[in-house]
Amino acid sequence: MNLFKFLNEKASVEAQNRLLKIVAIVLLFCLCVCSLSLVYALNYQRVIIVPPGLKSASTITGDAVDEHYVVSFARYISQLAFTFTPGSAKPQFEELLLSFSPESFPQGKVMLYDLAERVAMTKLCSVFYPHKFELDQKARRIEVTGNRLQSIDNRAVSNGVVTYMINYAVNDGKFAIIELAEKTDNNRSVKK
Repeated sequence: MNLFKFLNEKASVEAQNRLLKIVAIVLLFCLCVCSLSLVYALNYQRVIIVPPGLKSASTITGDAVDEHYVVSFARYISQLAFTFTPGSAKPQFEELLLSFSPESFPQGKVMLYDLAERVAMTKLCSVFYPHKFELDQKARRIEVTGNRLQSIDNRAVSNGVVTYMINYAVNDGKFAIIELAEKTDNNRSVKK
């Protein structure tokens, strides 16, 4: 009889082990499905932003942004970088440096601080009226064309149409400037 009892207990334990294996496999499958759905949700999450400068909502999905967001940032950058007076140049350029990517920050800092020194020394005033934004999202480049008027002591030094190139990156939804340069006639760019 002890043998019969032993065999029943053994069969019962084997049945419990099979049931536990099935439960473990089901839990593992559920964990995999939850992990994959979490990865999908993180990669394709959308953030809708309406900062004060924008007139409508902009969508950011991962590192992809809509055209309205990029053009709004180009307009903001143009205002900070290309319209200045001797008194406003340095604070504006310091604010503009916050938009530079970490890799291009040192070059941008040198370029903008040199320009701020020249502006203070020569008392140069510059006004830029952008009227055309050409966006190439694959190359991550914006060409801003507009009228620029530069003057020293209320005398016009230069007045004409100028095109600036802004190379940018979007890292985790944050717009970052890679390069800021003036486009010349022969399609080469000269750093501002």
